[in-house]
Amino acid sequence: MATNNFDRTNTLDSVYYAMFQPDRGPRWGGNIKKLKVTINGIEDQNKVLALESNGNIKETATTFWTAGAADGNKVSAGGLPKCYVLKLIEFF
Repeated sequence: MATNNFDRTNTLDSVYYAMFQPDRGPRWGGNIKKLKVTINGIEDQNKVLALESNGNIKETATTFWTAGAADGNKVSAGGLPKCYVLKLIEFF
């Protein structure tokens, strides 16, 4: 959950899910998905509840930063824009 660095008594309404696709090698493909916390629960960009009862993102969810079809629990679909990923790689 995102927090407000200037006022620790407040939290923001975004939650970020780190997702990874297991592979045989030491490097796994991954992605970050953004959802919103509302009074109803955790919702996708269509304001529909985005989580299954086990805490996983529903297949039918359309997370933020996604244009088009539902990306749900697919690690390689949607999520953090590739331009930010490239900047993160350059940074490290």
